[in-house]
Amino acid sequence: MCPWDGLDNPVSIYAAHEPTVPAIFASPHSGRHYPKRFCALTDLDDDCLRSAEDAWVDQLFDFIPKTGARLICARFPRIMIDVNRHALDLDARMYKDPVKTWRFRHNARISAGIGLIPSVVRTHLPIYAGKIPFCEARDRLHYLYTPYHQALRTSIDAVKARFGHALLIDCHSMPSSCAHTAEKGRVDIVLGDRHGRACAPVLIDTVQTAFEKAGYKVARNTPYAGGYTTAHYGRPEEAVHALQIEIARDLYMDEQSLIPHEGFTTLHTHLHRISKAICQLANVKTIF
Repeated sequence: MCPWDGLDNPVSIYAAHEPTVPAIFASPHSGRHYPKRFCALTDLDDDCLRSAEDAWVDQLFDFIPKTGARLICARFPRIMIDVNRHALDLDARMYKDPVKTWRFRHNARISAGIGLIPSVVRTHLPIYAGKIPFCEARDRLHYLYTPYHQALRTSIDAVKARFGHALLIDCHSMPSSCAHTAEKGRVDIVLGDRHGRACAPVLIDTVQTAFEKAGYKVARNTPYAGGYTTAHYGRPEEAVHALQIEIARDLYMDEQSLIPHEGFTTLHTHLHRISKAICQLANVKTIF
């Protein structure tokens, strides 16, 4: 039984009865159910906690089942566990009683407090007043992280078995303060394909062209090249193609209040058209 109230079903899957296109869309960071057990560990207010969300991205892509594709959404918040990280990206310094046999990795994200279990939010604001029990990490991996990735893997395998290939579109939003590149300045959309390693060029080319035709300024792989999901599942040589989409948050909501503004409807309409183009491409078997 899940130890968090309201998260017995930690992953929502929205799909037509039978998928008609080999595409899967995912929203890993738009979960907004904050259980009591988690909230008891932090003194931060709701505004601070929710600042880590890719707020409303699941709603921006809520039309996906109508395209014949599948939409997979995490219901739990990113601040509890970030499913776009490796399962071993844990910071041993966070826990009262870390298991000595646990394999702790070391990298810049973990050191910065934004590993699998984040320890900071916003500009290095501590989430927890002190160290937390290691059972928090184990439980979040077992009850939240694992079901999310099982949903992705099962969906990818089913689509690939039926169609011969699969496209995974990982959907995110980014703070407008981060939506800048040295070459282009302010951008609206960042597409990440791990610098060409995670998907066929035709996929990222098609998506970039579709966004640009809708009037958006697009960058590739800077400042976001794709996280764990894109790197782990994107295997073009195995006919699985993954692409990360980052959307500047100020296009559709007030970044302080997290309340959608009038731009939400316009962006939602454009994303519907662009997603249809992705699904049409996905059905061209000779490309993939």
